[in-house]
Amino acid sequence: MVTQAFGDKHSGGIKAPPPQRACLGRFVPIGGLDEAGGEVFVDDLRTALDALLDKLSRLPESKLTAGLDAGAGPARDGHALAQKLADAAAGIASWAAAVPPAVQPVPWVGPFVVADQLAVTGADLVVAADGLDAELSVWSGAVRGDLGSVLAECLATVLALSGRLGG
Repeated sequence: MVTQAFGDKHSGGIKAPPPQRACLGRFVPIGGLDEAGGEVFVDDLRTALDALLDKLSRLPESKLTAGLDAGAGPARDGHALAQKLADAAAGIASWAAAVPPAVQPVPWVGPFVVADQLAVTGADLVVAADGLDAELSVWSGAVRGDLGSVLAECLATVLALSGRLGG
């Protein structure tokens, strides 16, 4: 039996194309190469953020607040990451602007809100990047960079903090 493109005799000639990772319901790769040589996807960033948020929410108070007096520790690192994600989202959302967006500081309101701040800024970043081409020139601070590189850097930072938290 002759089959149609992406078809076989059991599906009536209609078969889905090879599987791809979804990005907010779409199939959109968004980035450069990770260490394993694979493409960086919005779902990878979302998955890494979910894992980080889970780790932060399970940290005992003593570990979450460790180092606060010295301006360090998991809560401060999480807050710095929330700011990085917010800046990346603003730079992506303002990709067509002639000048970089103004920095909108993520307020420090205490260690117990950091996970929520990460969830919000991470979601903003995912939405800003959805459907855009990995090679699109976006703002990254005061300079331009390609979207894929900006997202790969965010993913690396999320994974680094997650690794420092262990468990």
